[in-house]
Amino acid sequence: MKINIPRSFLWGVATSSYQVEGGIINNDWDYFTRNERIRNRISLVTKQNRFYKGVKEVTLEPAEDAVRMWEPEFYLTDFDNASALGMNAFRISIEWARIQPERNVWNEHAIDHYKKMISSMRERNLTPIVTLNHLTLPLWISTPPTDFKGKKIQKFMPHPIRDLPLGDPKDLDPYWKSMRGWENIETVNMFAKFVERIVTELKDQVDYWVTINEPVATIIGGGYLAGIFPPGFFLDGKRASNAMHNLIEAHVKAYDIISSVDDMDADGDGIPKRAGFSHLMVAVKPATRKRIIDRGITNVEAARRFCYFMND
Repeated sequence: MKINIPRSFLWGVATSSYQVEGGIINNDWDYFTRNERIRNRISLVTKQNRFYKGVKEVTLEPAEDAVRMWEPEFYLTDFDNASALGMNAFRISIEWARIQPERNVWNEHAIDHYKKMISSMRERNLTPIVTLNHLTLPLWISTPPTDFKGKKIQKFMPHPIRDLPLGDPKDLDPYWKSMRGWENIETVNMFAKFVERIVTELKDQVDYWVTINEPVATIIGGGYLAGIFPPGFFLDGKRASNAMHNLIEAHVKAYDIISSVDDMDADGDGIPKRAGFSHLMVAVKPATRKRIIDRGITNVEAARRFCYFMND
């Protein structure tokens, strides 16, 4: 029997669908970690070299079966363990690629499966916290680019500069057949439809919503500046700016949808919904000065700007 207990403090565990569920092969992260051209590129640019000393080479691996949390045998064990450890909350994410494998196709079985998963949490007095986007996008929304046109001067430059993904993807790259992810405002509109459907389906069981997970440091930082996460652009300020703007739009639209659609108080505390985003903050310090005379922006100022962008 479910007992409604108002939660003054939530203590729990957080997971993300692609990292734990297993069997997800139709999103951008799975494509990014399986594609040999992308895997080789990431390996090349992260190997130790004279520009990047002490860097650990990144070897991409797909999640594959992960820890099989999609299967009841495993997610029920996880919920039992969380409860036995004294936790009162459990955060999961809803995998967009499972729910909407194609633009106009909705997987009703997957929706029902998430409903059963959340119901099982509540039976164990675990408050469900649902993340609506935890980094991954369906392939029809974003297929990470594999080949880049590059800059003409790159082929004359030393490693790793000559291997960096600079310039636009090549004209025939599969990237152009997708919606190009967060740099396209249409992705925001598609996300809003997804959010409305999920909130409508789950509002009787869920009061806590996370709109987007780590939009700045991970999605923008990893995917458009560092180039080691999907979609894999490197120091692409224009795309990063567009994607950042659209992520803000997506959060605001999702927040407004939750505010208007979720009118059911699932946990009996008198508040039908709470919504926000998950923010990853990073510690930033200036690099050690190597020149007596600084030219242009100083390391201190660069660190201040980076800290403002990532954290504030």
